[in-house]
Amino acid sequence: MSIDIWQSRADLAVLKTLAAPALAGAFMRRWSRYIDDYHDTKGQAKASHSPSALWTGFCARWRLRFRA
Repeated sequence: MSIDIWQSRADLAVLKTLAAPALAGAFMRRWSRYIDDYHDTKGQAKASHSPSALWTGFCARWRLRFRA
């Protein structure tokens, strides 16, 4: 599934200007798509020979970064 939840570069530019509560609201409006994508990725990962690649794609789509 190749989706970009923020839709455009313009959306990304606006998100960078938002305060934390507004940013949280922007994410929550996309929550249902996040959940659907998570479940799709989880199902594909179970059947995949390379589940880490699927999870890497998931994190990239949602711009998730985890501290090492």
